[in-house]
Amino acid sequence: MEKKEILEVFKQAEIDWSKEYNRETNKYVDWGLCRYFGWQFDFTENDIRFHLQPYLFKYVTTPDRAFHFNNRQERLEAIRKVINELEKE
Repeated sequence: MEKKEILEVFKQAEIDWSKEYNRETNKYVDWGLCRYFGWQFDFTENDIRFHLQPYLFKYVTTPDRAFHFNNRQERLEAIRKVINELEKE
């Protein structure tokens, strides 16, 4: 997966996670990011682990978990940090 594609995925994630939650219209954001990426983009576990997780890992807010955040706002903040990081590269 190329960085350009990864950036586009995170930009779409920012749009989806920024919306007010509604089970009917954004059904993939009621779970964590790993399920969101898997269901929304049909990524495999390996796609997520090797291409997306390395960008998010440094922003994780639950140190005992590899890919977890305490709440939706923390996920959105991490997504935005990843976008900024990728745009600078």
